[in-house]
Amino acid sequence: MSKTQKIKQKIIINNSKCTSCKICMMWCSYQFFKRFIPSKARIRIENEYDLQPNIVFLESCTQCGQCALHCVYGALILKEEREENE
Repeated sequence: MSKTQKIKQKIIINNSKCTSCKICMMWCSYQFFKRFIPSKARIRIENEYDLQPNIVFLESCTQCGQCALHCVYGALILKEEREENE
């Protein structure tokens, strides 16, 4: 039997690089609703009292990677993982 490889995307989070610009939220909402509506995004930037932002993915996130592709600060990085199937 031959082995096949399946490529799966994973988004790596680095909260220390996040500036709370919310570009990720804009692109996420555009991906699913074709409009820039951050409140509809499947990613949230939590930032209370000017502390370090915390990036949170909602359960509805599909890991499409649009947020990471548009993150200019490197807080979100798209990593491909290969899974071998028989």
